[in-house]
Amino acid sequence: MAETIGELYQEHRNMAKLLDLLEAELAVYRDGGVADFDLVGDIMDYITSWLERYHHPKENLIFEKLKDKGAEAGALTADLIAQHETGEELTRGMATVIANVAHDAEIPRDLFERLAREYLDFNRRHMEKEEAEFLPLAEAALSAEDWAAIEAALGAPEDPLFGPKVEERYRRLLENILDAGS
Repeated sequence: MAETIGELYQEHRNMAKLLDLLEAELAVYRDGGVADFDLVGDIMDYITSWLERYHHPKENLIFEKLKDKGAEAGALTADLIAQHETGEELTRGMATVIANVAHDAEIPRDLFERLAREYLDFNRRHMEKEEAEFLPLAEAALSAEDWAAIEAALGAPEDPLFGPKVEERYRRLLENILDAGS
């Protein structure tokens, strides 16, 4: 239990670092400067190729276990599952807009700023809700057997950015995260 919950909290901290870095680059663009869209593309690549494929499925396994634990759990998990679907749509949309801007597509800055703000705000609110309601509920409601089943279903894939071995495609992104944190 503690391992999976700890991983989820750490993944949220990692996502917050990515959102902060993304927001900084988008602020440069919003203010009329030239953002590093290669870096922004790397952020979105990591989010779509790792977080959306590993983090949310991990949470969804926990949701499944919580469904039968009472009305509070059922309502909360239904809401968070809907938020995951919305988040995935926003992520795909944001990745597409960023790719278009990086390839010199004409997108009004105010539209881009609105989409970016929606994406950033949604993700931050979503993580706050999970940490305030979902993770404490999961810790309290699930049994050792539930956690063992969840962990067995997950396997142990290594995070290509924040794990022990950083994939080459994410080295520059990690350097930027470390620079932003200092």
